[in-house]
Amino acid sequence: ATINSWGSSNWSSTFTISKGSTSGIELYDCVITEHGYLVGQVIKLGPTTATVRTIIDTNMNVGALIERTGISAIASGDFEKMREGKLKLTFIPDGAEILNGDTILTSGKGEYIPKGLVIGKVTDAGMDPTALTQYAVITPSAALNELSQVFVIKSFDIVE
Repeated sequence: ATINSWGSSNWSSTFTISKGSTSGIELYDCVITEHGYLVGQVIKLGPTTATVRTIIDTNMNVGALIERTGISAIASGDFEKMREGKLKLTFIPDGAEILNGDTILTSGKGEYIPKGLVIGKVTDAGMDPTALTQYAVITPSAALNELSQVFVIKSFDIVE
């Protein structure tokens, strides 16, 4: 689908695509680049258009895996990081090793986003200022500000 327009809100990161329900698109379908990088998810549907929430949007949460270790976490939009074009890795288990450059993939947990799509790479990892929890900042592999077309995954098999 072609990207028709970008949302104008400072509080979210969305765009509208040129395909909708008459093309078989459904709510919560996964949206990717031609290289299989995760872009976002359909959140609003019309007959000929659909609105996509990007992975950096503050309302986006995706089950994630650190590719190198297989450790699970959640990739989440964050308001401050959204303005930088990035997102956060949250709910990181205690003692998990996260290094700058680690690739973050989708975990496939849930029914809408398949396992193994590339979310991005860790560009900043460490302990938060309280030293109670770890944090990581992810730079998306999808160059969101350069997109002109995307692909919608309309169905996939869940493999355990």
